[in-house]
Amino acid sequence: MFENIKGFLKEKKGQSEWNTLYIVLILAIAAVVLIAVVKPMFKGTTKVASSQPVAGTPAAPTS
Repeated sequence: MFENIKGFLKEKKGQSEWNTLYIVLILAIAAVVLIAVVKPMFKGTTKVASSQPVAGTPAAPTS
């Protein structure tokens, strides 16, 4: 049994398949973390943007 595992780990084709799997897994985790960090930042900017007047529109009189 261990001979088969050792042989699989020494094969270059087997290594490249595992390397691809690890890269895909790392990219998926990075995408989830990036979305989790960036999404709340954009939610905060929409609140600020909606409370500020848009350039070119007249401001409400303050009197």
